[in-house]
Amino acid sequence: MIHLHTYIELAAKHPIILTSRCQKCALVHVLTLQLLIISGLSGCALLPQPIERAQGRSLVVINTYYRQTIAEAYQHPRHRWHHGRTGNMIVNLAGEPHLGLCYHWQILVYNGIKPALAMTGWEAVGIASNEGTGREHHAVLIYDPDKHQLQHLLSGQNDPLVYVLDPWPTGTAAIYSLTQWLQWRGHDGSKARLTIIRENIEIE
Repeated sequence: MIHLHTYIELAAKHPIILTSRCQKCALVHVLTLQLLIISGLSGCALLPQPIERAQGRSLVVINTYYRQTIAEAYQHPRHRWHHGRTGNMIVNLAGEPHLGLCYHWQILVYNGIKPALAMTGWEAVGIASNEGTGREHHAVLIYDPDKHQLQHLLSGQNDPLVYVLDPWPTGTAAIYSLTQWLQWRGHDGSKARLTIIRENIEIE
């Protein structure tokens, strides 16, 4: 096991951060190194491969707005976006202007793809997994209402043409089939719930 002093020695190699007047920044840096090393040792084998190429006009349009939304987030003049468990730690310790909790990404993505939804006729809804546990997670589910009924989306017979937009794990505009996403979350939909996205939370 690697002890804390080892992380401090590693962090000392980055004096620009550690000589900052903000002690919280130094703490974040040390803990980030710790999580990065642990994550590197444990790996992320359960994370599915996102869809490489959007198929169908509607999904292509939504994906275009999705990618643009993520790109613009990283160019924001004030906010700093993070992802994954390490990102959660930074956001929780440092607070604003740091963003990147899963529901931050959910709100950002939903607001960003609204024009594409209006253009295509597709609909989006929040999806929550493992609520009330340490593995609780939120993302955006998109579907074609002409082909799928909202009340049947989590019926257990998951259609691969229902998609989840979830940039939190990788920090990219990743698209997963609902089946893939639920498998990554460790269940078949029995511990997932469709939700109303709290789009009124200001993160811009």
